[in-house]
Amino acid sequence: MSTRSTRFARFGFALAVALFAAPVWSQSNGGPVSATTANGSDDAAWLRSVLEAKGIDEPTRVGAARRLLTIGDPPALQVLEEGLRQGEAPVMEAVLNALIAEGDRSVPNLLASAVADAMPKLPPDRRPQVVPILARSEEPVGRLAAVALDRSFGPELRILAINALDGFRTTESVAALVDVLDPAHNELPEVVTAACQGLTQLTNFDYGNDVEAWRQWWQQVQGKPLEEFLQVKVRSLEAQVADRQRQIDDLQRELDRRTTRLTQAYQELFVSLSPEQRQDRMVALLADDTAPIRVFALDAVDRMIRNGEVPAPALQQALAERLADREPTIRALALRLLDDLGSSSLKQAFAASFQTEQDPKVIEAYLDVLVRHPAAAAFPRLVQLLDDPKLDEAAARAVFRLYDEKRLPDDWREQVQEKAERALDVRWTPAFVRLYGISCDASGLVRLQDVLQNDDPLMRRAAAEALRRRGQWEPLVAKLDDEAVFPAAVRALADPPVDLARIRQLAAIRPPESLQSEWEGNLQRAANAIPLDEVLAADDALASLLPTSPKVRIEALLRLVDAEPGTISNAVRRDAVLRVCGLLLELGDAKQAMATLDRTQLPVDADIDALRFRALALGGDFDRAARLSSKPEDWLSLFRWAVPRERIDPVMLRDEIRDRFGEAIDQDEALSQAFHEASAALDARPRSGVGPVNTPTPGANGGHEPRRNDLTPAVHG
Repeated sequence: MSTRSTRFARFGFALAVALFAAPVWSQSNGGPVSATTANGSDDAAWLRSVLEAKGIDEPTRVGAARRLLTIGDPPALQVLEEGLRQGEAPVMEAVLNALIAEGDRSVPNLLASAVADAMPKLPPDRRPQVVPILARSEEPVGRLAAVALDRSFGPELRILAINALDGFRTTESVAALVDVLDPAHNELPEVVTAACQGLTQLTNFDYGNDVEAWRQWWQQVQGKPLEEFLQVKVRSLEAQVADRQRQIDDLQRELDRRTTRLTQAYQELFVSLSPEQRQDRMVALLADDTAPIRVFALDAVDRMIRNGEVPAPALQQALAERLADREPTIRALALRLLDDLGSSSLKQAFAASFQTEQDPKVIEAYLDVLVRHPAAAAFPRLVQLLDDPKLDEAAARAVFRLYDEKRLPDDWREQVQEKAERALDVRWTPAFVRLYGISCDASGLVRLQDVLQNDDPLMRRAAAEALRRRGQWEPLVAKLDDEAVFPAAVRALADPPVDLARIRQLAAIRPPESLQSEWEGNLQRAANAIPLDEVLAADDALASLLPTSPKVRIEALLRLVDAEPGTISNAVRRDAVLRVCGLLLELGDAKQAMATLDRTQLPVDADIDALRFRALALGGDFDRAARLSSKPEDWLSLFRWAVPRERIDPVMLRDEIRDRFGEAIDQDEALSQAFHEASAALDARPRSGVGPVNTPTPGANGGHEPRRNDLTPAVHG
């Protein structure tokens, strides 16, 4: 036969044996049984040839032995027994390996006897692997006892058999272990120790290594049911436990009494100390061995912070060290205090302490801090916690916060996406909808849009927030009528890049009253983000669409008013100043209008002078206003303009006009009539307690930040 044919035949033979040798299991009475067939004897003969063949590889030989075990009829077992008793070393090894591999199958007595007889022939390092086979035999106690008592074996093997005996809670196993302790055997100390430990394990009695005590005990109980003595021992142990518990309770009460007295002493002491001395003492108390004293120190730090005191660096460091305290409650308290302080010590200690924390309650406290103060170093642990069913949602919120802060590593999606998707396969929660939304691929975004139809508004809101962060604003704008989607939709419209079309879309929205501030804030954000060269056009759109909302226009126009020189033309700046000051006067903020005119220092012209006059007169600076115009017609025109505007109180202006121009007005019928009509209209106007109006003011960095009151919407990020 050719070499190629020989190799093929060997390969086919090995393959057939491997397939044939695969265990065949039949369930009966809860376990595997023999799968004997009509031709079982023929199979046994063929498998014997495989098992004993020369040049067969070890896996194939073991496979044949395992197949014989599976057949389990007398011819098959006879082949295995002969392999153990008379077979050559490879055959014996294969049968032993097959028995070891079938670890959940009982070993027939025929094979167990052969294994026991083969043990002396085996190498010493092979014998320990055979003991578990004997423990699975039909008479395990007797066979293990024989090994335990056979002094021809080394102590290691005998101890292994003794340890196996204590797994059988029977009187026979107890008798076997007591037999090991027979003084006539003059046993090795380590064997005696193993037997005594086995007896303790079996009986729950503990006579240590006192051989005589064990033998006397056995003489008393031998022949009686073991359970009877176990019940006595259980009752004895229960009485001992109750007595120990009473002792522990007494000690705990005494400890509590002393701790309370010590805490009171510290409280009395602290009253007499200076703030610096108190801080020094607290550093020491935070490291005290007694947990209640450390809690007392933490409470003292808490009171200090609430009273406006700032802990010194040494005290902050002592707080940070409590993040490794052995008491979880103390770790959580220290974390909360460091968070309240905004301490740099927390940031330094955070990564290491969070990574090693195991208490669920303390981890919850960490996650609460992370949602408010993201820490990039926490990301690896957050990924792990996404698999924790009790902490996964809080971890998902913390990862989402890191995403908003742009503090995630480059490969974060690979680490998060599968976990988020797997979590949604189990249960839908807003936290994981958001996490899935920021990490999914394009097909996932389609799935996320479907969530906008969910019955649960929290789910719709979460999906909308995730879609907004992925730049998917069109499906959100289509759902503006949904109050759960509305906030994300207007924020998406205000997200960069903003253009005139976005401004018009936002300005055209008429939100319900409950969402008014959300809409105004994002409209303001969009107006503040539009390029400088489009601000005037945006203002035209806002003036047309929102004639009664000057605050948004003012803040946007102030960007032009205070733009760096050279970034816009003087003509554009002048136009912006005229618009801003006109709007400020509409709001009744004449002083701010005047301040804007003064700081821009535009070249004087008729329009600027007219605006300055109106600002001075409405602001009560009548003498300066008179230097710009001494015509009663100008003053009267301003008075008539101011009367119908509820945000302006022109009473002082009327008095000034009467004092300054009374004679001229009385002499001119038209002026007199106009003045009296305007005065009558002012007297008829309901008094609304008009006061100073807050408007955007110059910021410390040259920009502008709006003063907040009921007329100024909050700007949301």
